[in-house]
Amino acid sequence: MVAKKPRVVVAARSAGGGGKELEEVDEALLAMHINRERTDTSADDLGDLDLTAEGEYRDFPGEHVTIPGGYSRVVERLAAALPPGTVRLGLRLRRLKWGGTPVRLHFADGAPPLTADHVILTVSLGVLKASLGNKDTAGVGAAAIAFDPPLPPFKREAVARLGFGVVNKLFMEVEAVAPSEPEEVAGVQPAAAGFPFLHMAFRGHVSKIPWWMRGTESICPVHAGSTVALAWFAGREAAHLESLPDDDVIRGAHATLDSFLPAAPRWRVRRIKRSGWATDPLFLGSYSYVAVGSSGDDLDRMAEPLPRGPDAAADERPPSPRLLFAGEATHRTHYSTTHAAYLSGVREANRLLQHYRGGANHTT
Repeated sequence: MVAKKPRVVVAARSAGGGGKELEEVDEALLAMHINRERTDTSADDLGDLDLTAEGEYRDFPGEHVTIPGGYSRVVERLAAALPPGTVRLGLRLRRLKWGGTPVRLHFADGAPPLTADHVILTVSLGVLKASLGNKDTAGVGAAAIAFDPPLPPFKREAVARLGFGVVNKLFMEVEAVAPSEPEEVAGVQPAAAGFPFLHMAFRGHVSKIPWWMRGTESICPVHAGSTVALAWFAGREAAHLESLPDDDVIRGAHATLDSFLPAAPRWRVRRIKRSGWATDPLFLGSYSYVAVGSSGDDLDRMAEPLPRGPDAAADERPPSPRLLFAGEATHRTHYSTTHAAYLSGVREANRLLQHYRGGANHTT
């Protein structure tokens, strides 16, 4: 957790008049905040966001934290409570037959099918969109799941209306190339103080900075004093980042750092590591948002088990839930987060417990 305050550096200082310069700075700062919001929501264009639904979103209190060892430690800790052999890896679902009992799951590569009384499906909204032939992800055959029978209209329509974007991280191992004589940059000696915390305000056009680098809102060390810097990208810039060779990414980073930090020492990128959520066939994107034309009700529809319960008498017992849904895109107030994915899994496990106990309550 880093408490140090980032400093805003504006690239491309021009020789225009004062009013024009202030206007350019205002536009640069606005673009910086837009990029931040794009990263937070995963929406490529903020015009795609439903602002009414955004008002339902709830942040958890407290600071963001970095989990030592990564998220895999959380999964390992949770899985440790399960009997050995419960978790099976390397199976890619191809067909899900949920029309009767038992539910049948058919996998790729000739793996034997499995049967179950209940299935909790936790695939991403991106995979569901690909499976239902959504125009944005149609043709991604490696990810698609065939539902037999097809999902009902209310479920398919919710999948189609909700937004699902791409957000990627770029990690850069950096080093300072020290000048022959010590120089101060804005009152700080970077070689001694470490890589600076930068909020990126791109003012005007700088031809050597590639267009995709202008999509990042910040370049900051992962913690104070670290030699690893992190930049976030969303939307088309995030998707384009996945297609570039490492050398092109490093050249783009150097051009950007040289424009923002022109004085010595120069910061060089030794190597990079980046995420690739858009092209990962198990995800096809990063996380969901409520798009224009959708609403929080669609998130609730995503969470509804199948077959759907009766709308008639309240005392009529609902059918046994054969196909249940969990994942961040099924949580109305915490969608797009890891804790939403976790809480939705708890919700569906509780739904099954209540089903066998004869109750109808489940925790959201």
